[in-house]
Amino acid sequence: MKRLLLISLFFTCICAFGQDLSYMRSVIDTLSSREMFGRAYSKNGAKKASLYIANEYECMGIQPVSSSSFFQTLKYPTTDFRKMPKVCLDCKELIPAVDFIVTKASKSVKGTFSIVPFLNDSVKDELVKMKVMMNGDKNKVILTDSFHPELKNMGRMTYGGTVFVNNSNRVTWAMSDAKAMKRTFTIYMPKGVITADAKKMYVSIKNKKIRNFHTRNVVGVISGTSEKEDYFMIGAHYDHLGGFGDNIYMPGTNDNASGVAMMLSIAKYLKDNNISLQHSLLLVAFAGEEAGLIGSTYFAEHPPVALNKVDFFINLDMVGGGADGITIVNGTSYKNEINLLKEINDKNDYVPEILLRGPSDNSDHAPLNAKGVPSIFIYTRGSNLKEYHTIYDNSRNFPLDKSGELIRLIVDFLVELDKK
Repeated sequence: MKRLLLISLFFTCICAFGQDLSYMRSVIDTLSSREMFGRAYSKNGAKKASLYIANEYECMGIQPVSSSSFFQTLKYPTTDFRKMPKVCLDCKELIPAVDFIVTKASKSVKGTFSIVPFLNDSVKDELVKMKVMMNGDKNKVILTDSFHPELKNMGRMTYGGTVFVNNSNRVTWAMSDAKAMKRTFTIYMPKGVITADAKKMYVSIKNKKIRNFHTRNVVGVISGTSEKEDYFMIGAHYDHLGGFGDNIYMPGTNDNASGVAMMLSIAKYLKDNNISLQHSLLLVAFAGEEAGLIGSTYFAEHPPVALNKVDFFINLDMVGGGADGITIVNGTSYKNEINLLKEINDKNDYVPEILLRGPSDNSDHAPLNAKGVPSIFIYTRGSNLKEYHTIYDNSRNFPLDKSGELIRLIVDFLVELDKK
């Protein structure tokens, strides 16, 4: 099979995995890098990331499932910021991704707007509020906060746009559902950037609707020794939020370069230590999680193997910490498997604590679980990992507190589950 060697800087096989976690860290650094630019539509970030992961599969001798390709192609609509959004507040230019974030569904716009403030429960009379809203002006923007969340939607109907003030000192970005571009714009700002005294705001946004963004899941398999048609599965989404303009991107280190790096590290640990399972092991790097579990939903609807042959699925999402232990979503649903996992952890003291949550559709385990595949979602806990969907979720000083131990826990779990 033709090797997937495109960018030598990023497509180097690292053949050793040790307790220093050098391999896992190298994967995280690569996926979080400027070259990958947030692993979405922007600057072909998702394509570069998928090629990198496929190359890592090949380096380890992991095979495609049913063809000569590791890729399962899908598409969905998204948006792209062609230029860096610009916002000036009373003639002072704000810093993108620090002082403000523009939602991906916002329309393209260029102009100066007067500011109509509704902050800190300043208007309690619903009739006054409704009158102001119904007499909206497209040359004005509504400035509101958590005291008036309903104004965020009303502002979209009758004003030029909405500025929403967060309760925190960070602004977080999210992927739009991209079903339609809005006819107005929405800007999020952290507390302290804007006050009710602000008068004018200059806004320049250039946003483009992408109707068919072609991307792909990356699927590989390590064949089992005697039960090759029965599978365990490990998955992690590799996509993140992309960026805007030429310089600012969301690295997505914990969410979820860490999950992909751990998935690959588990595979490498099995390979390097000659650990064979009777079951075959599916490895799936999902696309489109941030846009609404699109990659995992596509996989569940177009499975390369029969889903009734997948005996257990572990989804890894945001696993860069672990100093305070791990949480398992769907952990209350599979008593026998979770008891086995806890027994292994109690014996070896891998992670400090295992907390269990009930069912939730908050990551890529959900579409598979809905199809009857026993599925859990593991994430790590630790007070040092607070960034989520910000430019600060980067690989600098990234802890990996209990990553080596979690890799061993999952490997031991698979080995023991394989005997059942």
